[in-house]
Amino acid sequence: MKKIRKTKGGMLRRTGLFMLAFVLLLQLTGCGSIIHRLSFPRSALVPETVELKGETYRTAFYSEDLWPHNLDCSDERYDINGISFHRVTVGGFDCLHANIGEKSEGVLYCLDSQWDQAREHYTNPENFDYYCEISPDRITETERADIHKIDGMDPEMFQALLNRAKGVRNDPFDGMERILGEKLEADPIYKPGLTEFYYLTFYLESDDGAFVTFKGDKFFIIDGKMYFFRYYDGKEEMLHVIEVQEETAKYFIDLVYSLDSPYLQS
Repeated sequence: MKKIRKTKGGMLRRTGLFMLAFVLLLQLTGCGSIIHRLSFPRSALVPETVELKGETYRTAFYSEDLWPHNLDCSDERYDINGISFHRVTVGGFDCLHANIGEKSEGVLYCLDSQWDQAREHYTNPENFDYYCEISPDRITETERADIHKIDGMDPEMFQALLNRAKGVRNDPFDGMERILGEKLEADPIYKPGLTEFYYLTFYLESDDGAFVTFKGDKFFIIDGKMYFFRYYDGKEEMLHVIEVQEETAKYFIDLVYSLDSPYLQS
């Protein structure tokens, strides 16, 4: 029994030392935010309201699908409950910005007296422009990217395409999302066997440039079907994908082939 206790204690000490070393490594390499993501629910780190100089600022005046974009924050900085905020004007609205939450571009808060007006503006599809990028590169906006502004996009179809990727991405920090994605996967596609292959990125941007949807979700069209790209297995040279629902796929396949792109010319 003594032997077992000693072995167990030694294992616990080694495990503890390993975890300590791991945490220190994350901090030294600038990955300290990963610790929070592994340890705490991200929503718990984002207060719904902030009080500043007798005024209330509220978040959630824009869709959860939108990311703050190209913000020009002022030098006015305020530390509130351990969070640093900068004042910024967004579309003429008085806002505060903080680098918190799940998105790399942080979270915006709007002055409460302007919140309803801001919410109305940033939930109106007419205040956004839609785009499609066609590229042989998985990374967006390379020099080979062919970007088209889409007039007359159906907002419901665009939302359906966004929803295809939600909760099924190959997120290394979300085990449940990976499991759900794997359950929905179609048969993997052997990439070297494809004679033509282009990544498609669909996104929208607010007319003032303050918000944009996520550009990391990639789609492609093969043999008349549309797929959401989850990840590429370099060893097996296989594309792991989820097929887009037929109605949504048909809408976007027709849209893509209506574009005057050098990549789609026969």
